[in-house]
Amino acid sequence: MKKILGVAVAAVLLAGLWACASEEPPEIPPETTTAQTTTTQYTTLDRLATWLEERGTITERVHESMTEFTFAMQGASIYDEFLLYVEAIEITGEGFYQRLEGIGRVHHMTGSLFLTDYNNDGFLDLRLFLFPGGTGMQSPSIYWFWDNDVQQFVLHEQLTELSSDHGIRLEEDGRVSAFSRGGGRMYSASYFSYINGQFVEENRRVVDGWTITYYERINGEMVLVRTEVEEIQ
Repeated sequence: MKKILGVAVAAVLLAGLWACASEEPPEIPPETTTAQTTTTQYTTLDRLATWLEERGTITERVHESMTEFTFAMQGASIYDEFLLYVEAIEITGEGFYQRLEGIGRVHHMTGSLFLTDYNNDGFLDLRLFLFPGGTGMQSPSIYWFWDNDVQQFVLHEQLTELSSDHGIRLEEDGRVSAFSRGGGRMYSASYFSYINGQFVEENRRVVDGWTITYYERINGEMVLVRTEVEEIQ
């Protein structure tokens, strides 16, 4: 009888051990897992180095008559899992130095420097794409335009602010377009020309469901010129 009881107890214990072994191990919070924290930190630091090398530095001529400039991020550090923090952009060239400060947070995957002539003056302007703006198509960026009179890059506040809630694109005709989406078939597109240092809206197309409304600048005012209703297929 004792032998049978002993075998039964052993069987129960073995079954319990097997059940425990087959269960998923309990999840340990990241802050208490040294190995996980170390791996994440290493990956992030590695990502930071890669970003600085691939996206944080570019060398280009602002104009064919000018020497090459090197644009380099300075003071980059880890902000969180997706964002880096950048203190400034330093621009150097033969006999030239400028430091652009007040940068802030930049996405580690999409944050990049670009040089494009946005105002059609023949000189490339600097854009820092900060991070994706979500479903609204916005493309938050900071824009600095080259001012040949003062031989410096100057912050363009209007375009910088416009990019916070719009997607910005340079069109083939030299105009700048700004797009905004409200969800579903609701979005707008505005087209700007650069006049006396500012972007002036000349045309606008607004889509609301199946209704499309067109606006044009007439005598200094944006005026509704026509409305179309698309047929539902």
